[in-house]
This record gives sequence, C-alpha cells and structure tokens, in this order.
Amino acid sequence: MELLNKLFNPYNKNSISSNFRKRRFEIFLRLIKNIKKPVRIIDIGGKYIFWKNMDFPKDKYTRIIMLNLEEENLSDPRFKNEIGDATNITGYNKYKANFVFSNSLIEHLSTFENQKRMAQQVISLKLPYYIQTPNKYFPIEPHTLIPFFQFMPMTLRLFLAKNLNFYFYNKEKNTLIIEERAREIRLLTKKELKELFPEAQIYEEKFLGLTKSFIVYQK
Repeated sequence: MELLNKLFNPYNKNSISSNFRKRRFEIFLRLIKNIKKPVRIIDIGGKYIFWKNMDFPKDKYTRIIMLNLEEENLSDPRFKNEIGDATNITGYNKYKANFVFSNSLIEHLSTFENQKRMAQQVISLKLPYYIQTPNKYFPIEPHTLIPFFQFMPMTLRLFLAKNLNFYFYNKEKNTLIIEERAREIRLLTKKELKELFPEAQIYEEKFLGLTKSFIVYQK
C-alpha cells in the first residue's frame, strides 16, 4: 500500500496521478488562453499545492481565488483564500471572476442534491468553467485505490478506511474525520454530469481504453 501511495498520491508532484493531472491541466490552460486579462479564477475546493504542482505560470495579470472550508497560509500574491461552501458560491464573486475551476471536488459533496446545488451555482455565474471529476465506472476508486470501493456498502467502506493506509486518509488519526471522508465520496456517471451541466461539453480522459475521469467545460 505504501508503494501505491507514492505512485498515485496526487500531492506527490512526480506521481502517476500528478502526471494525469498535468495532462488534464493543459485543457484548462487552453480554455483560459483567450480570456480577457486580468484573469480572475474562482477555484472551488482549491488548494495551493495543486497549482504549485502544476507549475502554473507566474503572471501578474492572473489571480486565483480558492474557495474552501479551510484557510491556508499563503505568501504568493496571485492567490487569495475565501472560506466558503461549494454549494453556495455566488456570494464570492466580489473579485469579478471571469472563469470557474474545480478539480476533483464535486464527488466529495455526499449527495446528488448537493452536487446539483454546486452545478446550479456554477451555471448561475454565467462564466466559462472547467469541472473535473472521476468516472464512477472506472474500476479503481481514485481516493482509496481499492477496486470498486465506490460500489461497496458503507459499513465495508468505513472498515477499509479505518484499517488501511490510503493516501486520502493516512494523515488523519481522528476516526470521526476518517468516517466523514469515507461517507462523502459520491462518484458521478456521465449521464449524471449531463443532467447537472446540460449545456456543457464533456471530455473523457482515457486510461487503457477505459474512461478514467470527466472534464465538464463551457467556453
């Protein structure tokens, strides 16, 4: 399990997961290429380490507002923290954002109703957007690396989360936090994404001929 953590941990800049992220990130860079400057991006669920690992170009005309439940200490002036909820983002557009970004966040909202609320908030901003999320039907669940974890009963999910050293849980010692994180994962299908974002285009990221994740985007 430790080897798998090193290979697939997205917080490791050189992991396989990070390499997949970098390839997906190229799509995002193409989407913002023609955005009129200054570019102001609302990153729903964003963390600074993600942008750092992506080697995001330093550009004085680009600002990233990271909306998250927890605040980070930041020294990079391009980034700004906002404490907030992914299901209620419209109040955070005081920075006059012109692009919405979210990487692997919508699947952590526990219920389809919460995911629908996030989608409605994104659409209501009437801005271009990029929303990435894993495919429910890809056999390896990306947060735990356990085959078909997403289809297991919750009792088994909780048992595995507490007893195996998954990268998503291994920093936590608090059983309640581990349980909460195991419960919050609700992966989406392409059909559900079409329902959530009916006007968007959907890019399918492939691995060994299978769809690993989706990028839902609107120019």
